[in-house]
Amino acid sequence: MTQSKIARIDEADFLLVSQYKWHAARWREGNKEWWSALTNIGGHKVRMRHLLTGANLVDHEDGDGLNNRWGNLRPCTQAQNMANTSGRGGTGRHKGGVLAIRQEKMGVGLQL
Repeated sequence: MTQSKIARIDEADFLLVSQYKWHAARWREGNKEWWSALTNIGGHKVRMRHLLTGANLVDHEDGDGLNNRWGNLRPCTQAQNMANTSGRGGTGRHKGGVLAIRQEKMGVGLQL
């Protein structure tokens, strides 16, 4: 792995994962930062969690994108995945909330 990061996997997955060269990819949104293990297979970027599970959407139970042990991975829907995130910046107290001041009224909107 690059950038002095370590991805954790179960021993049973070592042969599959070791076939590829992995790098640590940093993602930022607002003041939130998280990491993921990424490789290139046939010209496509593939995250380690997707290679291991075969699922399109996978949630890390502990929120650590480099912890790819089976006890930490679970297939999920987009709504379930977003419900498990912490706020990613913005000005509201709620996930995805933004502060809008119009005529001295505050409202909450969604950042899409």
